Amino acid sequence: ALEDFTSAMKERHWSVELRPGHDLHSCTNGNKQPGIHAIEFRSKNFSGILAVKSDLVLEVATLTAWLDPYLAAHSEISVDYVHGEEVIAEKTQEESTLAFLLPIMDKNDLVKTVVREGVLPRKTFSMGAADEKRFYFECSRIVE
Repeated sequence: ALEDFTSAMKERHWSVELRPGHDLHSCTNGNKQPGIHAIEFRSKNFSGILAVKSDLVLEVATLTAWLDPYLAAHSEISVDYVHGEEVIAEKTQEESTLAFLLPIMDKNDLVKTVVREGVLPRKTFSMGAADEKRFYFECSRIVE
């Protein structure tokens, strides 16, 4: 899948650099490069960053530009959108799992993204941390 991702990005004339062993924290703590989308990937035996020079505003849009056609061509593959690194750590212990982690969307990019690109990619605008969502949903069940 990573080779396919790299090929698809190059077909769009976007440069891609594979940075094994890196993670989002190393790219966002003052080390974020302008115009470069950092998409973290994890599997059981390999992890790192895909650094993509993309003309899209959001990292999720860059990933979706590859993911949607890839899923359409590979009906045997499924995607599960999750919140929280605990779930990812658990799932990536399975041999056939590849996880992508995206940086938190800067809410200031919302209007700019909609103006430049139209509709946001699915699962983009989810506010709050995973544990906050869980707390909210647990409270909803208690109240109802």
